[in-house]
Amino acid sequence: MIKLPATYNTPDVEIDIISGRIHISGICTPENPKGFFQPIFDAFKQLLEEGRQVQINLDFEYFNTGSSRCILDLCRIADELDKSNRIQTNWYYAKDDLEMKEAGEMLSTICQFEFNLLEKMV
Repeated sequence: MIKLPATYNTPDVEIDIISGRIHISGICTPENPKGFFQPIFDAFKQLLEEGRQVQINLDFEYFNTGSSRCILDLCRIADELDKSNRIQTNWYYAKDDLEMKEAGEMLSTICQFEFNLLEKMV
């Protein structure tokens, strides 16, 4: 289990290599988005290269432009390495957060794997 605790500008990250689950939640505005996301990319690539099923749970309160590029990079990695539809992504948004819902809708059209938009129960 890889765990990166949340800070004032980075989300909580849990990566369970055994179950193939990646969970990212909170505010995502790191000063160096590529550096922050690199361990996530590495674990994701490892899971896909091992032929594992992967579930990604994304539950952002807010993310900046640099982070949105890194989220798109997850789609690119998946498109490059996953030809067997082994990825399920769950994008969580609050009922009243239309911007987060629209961001998820946009990503769902780009990503070539199962992408679920899920309204959070408060």
